[in-house]
Amino acid sequence: MLYTLQDLPDQLLVSLLQKRLNQEDCWTQGWVLEGFPWTRLQALSLQQAGILPQHVVLLEAPDVVLQQRGDGRLLDSLTGDVYHRTFAWPADDVVAQRLEKGRGLSGDQVRQHRREVTGLSSAYQQVLLVVNGDQPPADVSQQVLSFVQTRRCSRTPRILLFGPPGSGKSHQAKLLSEKYRLVDVCCAQVLRAAAAEGSRPGQLIQTYLDQDQDRAVPDSVVLQVLEDRLSREDCSVRGWILHGFPRDLQQARMLQQRPLQPNRYSSSPTAQQVQQLPYSPTGTAAPPTAQQVQQLCWGTAGVLRWYCGGTVVVLWWYC
Repeated sequence: MLYTLQDLPDQLLVSLLQKRLNQEDCWTQGWVLEGFPWTRLQALSLQQAGILPQHVVLLEAPDVVLQQRGDGRLLDSLTGDVYHRTFAWPADDVVAQRLEKGRGLSGDQVRQHRREVTGLSSAYQQVLLVVNGDQPPADVSQQVLSFVQTRRCSRTPRILLFGPPGSGKSHQAKLLSEKYRLVDVCCAQVLRAAAAEGSRPGQLIQTYLDQDQDRAVPDSVVLQVLEDRLSREDCSVRGWILHGFPRDLQQARMLQQRPLQPNRYSSSPTAQQVQQLPYSPTGTAAPPTAQQVQQLCWGTAGVLRWYCGGTVVVLWWYC
């Protein structure tokens, strides 16, 4: 039996795409994805997995044109490239000799597209361009290229705010989240919420919280609950600002390997500046010792070098 992409579970397809798009060439050169998603639900699954295209192009054409193109579709059995008997015949005779008839387009497929296209388009309405595909390919390419080169990017902000204790991360995160409607994600609060839920990771976290050792929670567990929080719909739609993690270079490297990576970074004051700041205005916590501040600042310096090459980057804002 011959299976198509449509026969595979959405979760598997998203996982495979996530793995491919996280490879180095996609990060350094960018990528073009075609053939998925087909529905709004699939689009939201991609967004929750951190796959957020900066430009989305919808090629539209009348049903009769789509049917004609489907009927004349030819496939290069060696490369997988698609040609057409009328509209896109290969210039190379060697390629032409190995062409095979491709899978046609059924009326059901066209009707399914019409049912799904409105919802699918709404998932990407902020970055979407609709192009008439019933025109010469060169004209289509020119419109798409102009869109990609001139449209300003408006990626959902995923901000990492880091710095030593007492530097004001929580306060700045609150101000930013209120002004820009971001989700304020405090690592310590996420750990406490996970513990309160009583899940398996939460039970492990609770054992550390009972001993006032929240910083000793294994990094793998912290990343697991953070990834769960950052993949929820509010974070995918509004964007988020994370603080309290990572605290050192090793944690920053581990976060980089996860799909939900920050795309903007900001660092708070140094150890010397922190020791001059008033600490804990509510009076509920004792100020850290100089040794404690210095130790955490060493970790912050490693995070700073990892993300910023040793230079403090002040982010503002929508590229």
